[in-house]
Formats: sequence, C-alpha cells, structure tokens
Amino acid sequence: KMVAFDLNSKFEENQHAGKIFIITGVIKNEYSEPRSFIKVTGKLYEPQKKLSHTEQVYAGNMFSELELRNLDMEAIKNRVSNRLGQNKSNVKIGPGQSVPFVIIFSNLPQQLEEFTVEIESSSPA
Repeated sequence: KMVAFDLNSKFEENQHAGKIFIITGVIKNEYSEPRSFIKVTGKLYEPQKKLSHTEQVYAGNMFSELELRNLDMEAIKNRVSNRLGQNKSNVKIGPGQSVPFVIIFSNLPQQLEEFTVEIESSSPA
C-alpha cells in the first residue's frame, strides 16, 4: 500500500568518505488513512546478484548538494535515522500524499551492478 516511484541514482564525491552512491525517490501513501515513520531499505549488488551493502533510512530526511559533498558519514547516518523526517515530514502522510527519501552508501564495491529499494515499514498515524 506504499509505492516508491521517481527513483534516481548518482555518484558524488564526499570530502570525508570519497565516492558515495546516492539513491533518491518518492513514496506515495496508498492506504486509506494517514501513515507515519516510513522506513526504506536500499540494497547494492555486485555481479552475479551478490549483495554488497544494505542501508535503512527514514523518509523525509533530505540533503543539499553541498551537504552531500561536505558532511561526514556519521552526520549523514544520524540525519537519515530521524524517524520523524526533517520538519516532521515523515509524520501523518495522508492518503495519496507523498514524501521524498534519500539513501546514501559509502565504501562502495569495486563493481556495482544494480540496486533495489524496498519500503520496509510504516505506522498508522
């Protein structure tokens, strides 16, 4: 009942972590009631569908280009762990409403072949 769409990915150079991989997207609430605390899991795969990295984040925690390049990974992980989202953007998402998300990976595999995004959970508001 939650749908991820508008998925994009890119590499960015972070001054602390080196090359990072960023997945962005939007989640739409297709429940008939508001939902909160939407959690998203991103997975990176190497050739032969070998799972390389998994990251879990809460929706609604976004970054500027400047922040992606300059924040250290601990600060990034702290922000994406905020279950309320920035300015409570991950609270009371009404039916048909959407919230953006970002998943950021560091320590990338030599050969990144594909990624997946799964909506892990959400709670009734």
